[in-house]
Amino acid sequence: MPEASGSLHVRTSPDTEQHVAPRSNERRPTRIRAVRGNVDIPLDGLLDGVRGGDETALRAIMKEFSPLVYGTALSVTGSASDAEDVLQEVFIGLPEALGRFDGRNFPGWLYVVAKRRALMTVRSRDRRDGYDKRAARQNARHSEDHTLDRIAIERALASLPEGYRSVFLLKEAQGLSHREIAETLGISVALSQTRLFRARAALRKLLVR
Repeated sequence: MPEASGSLHVRTSPDTEQHVAPRSNERRPTRIRAVRGNVDIPLDGLLDGVRGGDETALRAIMKEFSPLVYGTALSVTGSASDAEDVLQEVFIGLPEALGRFDGRNFPGWLYVVAKRRALMTVRSRDRRDGYDKRAARQNARHSEDHTLDRIAIERALASLPEGYRSVFLLKEAQGLSHREIAETLGISVALSQTRLFRARAALRKLLVR
């Protein structure tokens, strides 16, 4: 998976790590900060920069959220190459797509954007090649481009039920809290916790075979 270049460093602001749970339907805002020298730039500022064509801001957003987009695309397409294509398409189109962002829960919104783009890729690929050709191409690509460890991880993730896989990626790849995952997927916090536990257990069994 390609990494965004540039000297801008993105980190999660420490003051959000210990945060009192929101009351009723309040949403806890995601506060990612990009740091250049001694100047902190909040997530909203970065998104404004992306809307305005600031490439440095776009690189910062890519560095922070590429794991979420790539992991989501990989879980849908089952192909590392297609997932990389989706990754590039999502961020190339991000300045325009932000016009449809309502300002709440950016990781959750970006997850939906990535999943939709990945589903479009799968439909296009299926129409072009058919299921059998796609499977053969994926097997060839795996054998040529990836290590055995990478193949094992991809296959294990792909074998998980969709609900388990989505929770696992949002938690492990993006670091969302169970409350944020519940809001993103429209499930309860308890169900998010249960799915994560079962996803981890299933992956352990698959990867030690």
